[in-house]
Amino acid sequence: MPSIEIVGPSGAGKSTLMNALIMYGEGAVRARLSTTTRAARTSGHVPGEYWHVSEALLDHLNEPTQRKLAWVVGAHGARYATQCTALQASLENGAMTSVAAMVPQCIEPSYRFAESLGLQNRMRYIWLEAPEEVCKARMLARGDDPKKIDSRIEAERAWPSVVADLERTLGITFTRIDGTKIASAVLAEAVAFLYN
Repeated sequence: MPSIEIVGPSGAGKSTLMNALIMYGEGAVRARLSTTTRAARTSGHVPGEYWHVSEALLDHLNEPTQRKLAWVVGAHGARYATQCTALQASLENGAMTSVAAMVPQCIEPSYRFAESLGLQNRMRYIWLEAPEEVCKARMLARGDDPKKIDSRIEAERAWPSVVADLERTLGITFTRIDGTKIASAVLAEAVAFLYN
């Protein structure tokens, strides 16, 4: 089974798609554990998606002598990481599909880690797109800080070109899915991509 990397702007529906895939998978799909310094959300989250840690602990895990993290990136005032053991387990588990929401900057280090294991072909990539006004409305609805939303949108405007560069550089393909469709239509597209 593949490891699914869902990339898209804040508010595009990554968590919604992850939750739908997990429910649809009836035990065969799970969230891959990521590590973050971001505060936990009260809504719009995926159970088991994040291990919330302090900056000090993330620094400790990222020390060269520890070798615990496949990658660490900063986005929107927080840091995110994936532990080597979590990524390796998701790639090696043939009976389970793992799914993770990512920023584009995570894709190349994840790919390179998988490549070092000879498992890069187990990864699947989804670009979940939605217009800025839809993303903004969704971020407001889930309780994001209105003062920070516009800066997030601005920071993410380059992401489509970053994704295109990743496709050229790594020779991978992102399946584009419209995040403005109702959840069942988005899920149908994602399932068709994964299992057909």
